[in-house]
Amino acid sequence: MGVVMRGWLAAIACAFASMPLGGAFCQHAVADDLGTPYATSATTSRLSVKRGRVAIDPPGHPRVKLYAEESGRGETLVLLHGLGASGYTFRRIIPDLARRYRVVTVDLKGHGRSDKPFDLSYSAHDQAVLIYWFLRTYGLDRVTLIGHSFGGQVALNLALLTKRYDPARIRRLVLMSTPAYPQPFTAAVSLLRKPVLPYIALTLIPREIPIAMALMTEAVGLGLPVTQQDVDIYAQPYADAGARHAVIQTARQIVPDNARTLVARYSSLAEPTLVIWCSNDRVVPIRTGRRLARDLPRARLEILSECDHVPPEQRPEKVARLIRGFVN
Repeated sequence: MGVVMRGWLAAIACAFASMPLGGAFCQHAVADDLGTPYATSATTSRLSVKRGRVAIDPPGHPRVKLYAEESGRGETLVLLHGLGASGYTFRRIIPDLARRYRVVTVDLKGHGRSDKPFDLSYSAHDQAVLIYWFLRTYGLDRVTLIGHSFGGQVALNLALLTKRYDPARIRRLVLMSTPAYPQPFTAAVSLLRKPVLPYIALTLIPREIPIAMALMTEAVGLGLPVTQQDVDIYAQPYADAGARHAVIQTARQIVPDNARTLVARYSSLAEPTLVIWCSNDRVVPIRTGRRLARDLPRARLEILSECDHVPPEQRPEKVARLIRGFVN
């Protein structure tokens, strides 16, 4: 790719990141070509992975098929990725965690290998409702819910939802680099929130330069090695116009209309919570992590050096060790 194209993309994307699941999961999984499992993408070890696209039927909402992977045994950890990404974000911590726990990654609606419908239901609350019914349908309770970035927003919304209706569903929270409060938009999110223009721009961006990689590259300050496999797996969903629609709609709803009410309810969450932040985060600043740790009554904050916005990519050994210590 030429320098002009790289510069053009940078201008667009700059600052733009028990009861096993097995039985019911495999019975309802769609038998299509799912590609390489995320869980084995960064390891040569023989890790057993159950996976598939499973149908979720939340009351009052259309059926959605969400892609999920499960590996390991023990207490259940459910991992939720950020905007424009997929469960692949966690590939460097899954093998470690799966030696001790049952690890379930879920691609959010509109992301990765999940369905990408052309509708407007892409807020953190909308995603939380789907994840709730995913957990409920497959008998996953007392889970440790782990969210990175937008996935952390989904986790917070889900914790608030289950507190009222199903308090035994979530046992612990792990929130990494989560935009838990209204903040200035990055240049990329500002672009995505404009009318019409982002649909045109994202149609013109070559498939080999996926939105997720643009987000991630900016977030980590170009300091993270990127392989061809990374590019291929992050890029693949964006051949689908539905994925481009999904990332635009998610960005447009990134700050909920009831943000003030949600923030006021953080103090009601009783789950033990581990808050993990990068000291150099330029997407969601460290002051947000400190505030979140103060507002959540049973939270503790861990600040990691030598990373920016993607702890499971940049500091996987440290992140896995922190999660192990927290769960134990």
